[in-house]
Amino acid sequence: NKTNSMKNLIYLLFAIVLLSCAQTENNSIFVSDMNLALGEQERGELGKNLVGRESPIVMKTETYENGVGIMAPSKLLIDLNGSGVKFEAVVGPCEMSSRREGGPGGEAPGGNATANSGPRPISTMQFFIVGDKEILWTSGEMTNEDAPQKVDLQVAGVKKLALVALSSGRRGGMGAWANAKISYTGNT
Repeated sequence: NKTNSMKNLIYLLFAIVLLSCAQTENNSIFVSDMNLALGEQERGELGKNLVGRESPIVMKTETYENGVGIMAPSKLLIDLNGSGVKFEAVVGPCEMSSRREGGPGGEAPGGNATANSGPRPISTMQFFIVGDKEILWTSGEMTNEDAPQKVDLQVAGVKKLALVALSSGRRGGMGAWANAKISYTGNT
């Protein structure tokens, strides 16, 4: 019967469309959930959801619960194997506050200023995203006075992605790749 054949053909085409959509569905992983021990920086280690050993990630008074805290110069190389689709993050220099020091004001509990309080020299930071040895994105020079920058970068076909941060400061700059995540197809 011609009507049944047409219905079957329509069902078959519909199933093919559904399967092709399901195969292109993207997964995602936060960079903070990756092996950060493979990253490099001049001092200390890359921080999972922290800057330094104890400071939360704070940029322009906003706290980020997820991210990778860095002390520039730093780099993190990620092997995408060409299955990456998109990289997203919020980047910038961090306001330094230690949980032990009582927060962004540098006040210890009880209202006494800490020995490290006082004006710090302003240093600049730059963030770079490099894909297969080609610069894909750069923040330009940033200071603590600048608003964090959002990154929404297509990385389809990139095999190796590097997150690099540089600083003009003598002691390096504290910054973060906040909410950094990679969308990908296939397996991690």
